[in-house]
Amino acid sequence: MHPFSQYSSLPPPCYVYRKSILLRQAEQLRQLKDIGILYSVKTNPFPPILRTLAEMGFGADAASAAEVTRSIEAGIPPERIYYSAPGKTKDDLLAAWGQCHLIADSLHELSLCSEISVQRKETVSVGLRLHPPFSHNGKEAGPSKFGIEWTQFLEQKDYIRRLPGISVEGIHIHLRSQMLDAQKLAALEENILRLALRTEELLSHPLSYVNLGSGIGIPYDDTLDTAFDLAFFRKKMEEMADRFHKSTKARLLMESGRFLVGECGAYLTEITDIKTSCGKTYYIVKNGANGFFRPVLSQLLGKEHAPAEPFYTHASPSQILLLAEREGWETVDIVGHLCTAQDVLASDVTLPKARIGDRLLFSHAGSYGYSLSPLLFSSHPLPEQIWLEEDAEV
Repeated sequence: MHPFSQYSSLPPPCYVYRKSILLRQAEQLRQLKDIGILYSVKTNPFPPILRTLAEMGFGADAASAAEVTRSIEAGIPPERIYYSAPGKTKDDLLAAWGQCHLIADSLHELSLCSEISVQRKETVSVGLRLHPPFSHNGKEAGPSKFGIEWTQFLEQKDYIRRLPGISVEGIHIHLRSQMLDAQKLAALEENILRLALRTEELLSHPLSYVNLGSGIGIPYDDTLDTAFDLAFFRKKMEEMADRFHKSTKARLLMESGRFLVGECGAYLTEITDIKTSCGKTYYIVKNGANGFFRPVLSQLLGKEHAPAEPFYTHASPSQILLLAEREGWETVDIVGHLCTAQDVLASDVTLPKARIGDRLLFSHAGSYGYSLSPLLFSSHPLPEQIWLEEDAEV
């Protein structure tokens, strides 16, 4: 029996999150020796998920001042919260001031931090998000809206050191998400560690932390994807960390979002109508694009489109299961009830012959699901979010 078949008694549309899977994924990351793990809150800010990770000692990678607040409310202490996002305003910085590590994404943000510190007659420790001279695959870097470009950092390092009220305590580099090749990710992290040591030399004082970003992915389709080799990656990271700490005491941090929560969530919806048109069968469901948007984006962009994180990750972003025992099979399109022809969650998918009122379940909905979807479109009722402390509850 499919592990999600127990969800047939829940009220659709809804997201269902299983604590047991979250704990399983979290325990795997905790085995990364001497590396602090920051949960990427934007992936899924559902409070029970944040509280569970807080209880396990995880930190937070916050992308807004509101995510800083949510992290604190969940029990993550300020010293384990890192606020990094481009375009932070003075109001954003003030809202998070003293409640987290501030990561400046630009020289302008650094100057804002300096201005606030001078006004408050204090010194603030900040981190720098850097855009390195290399890409995720080791080639020359291209343009990016994220971070201070390395050449600009080289030109402005003296200006950065002289800014009043500022002490640069760490750096943050993140270049890629959803990586399944552990060897390539390990090579990227090694390049970042080398750059961190060079940054320490240029700043003429030690760093307290280096945020390596991350990129550990999950397999969305077992027939197409090979699972990330975490054992290999763990061994390589331990070797690199040992070498790194012979030169500096900076603690190492990594971020994780979808690896922690992607597989713990599922999206459940209900077939409200079945129609045929010119030989094609449609299953019309509650809250398609306005419930779970990522499958719709995969349909819109097509199988040949390059990944565009986090909106488009994979041509097969979910396994689809009919939660009913039915005889016979048919190939159908699964579409939502919005007044647009683009509200398509899956095309030409073969499922058991369904009936109106049957439920469909979409797997891998724990990351970039509820918070990424245009839930207010057409003013339909919002999907619920359901937290399962124990699998036996359903």
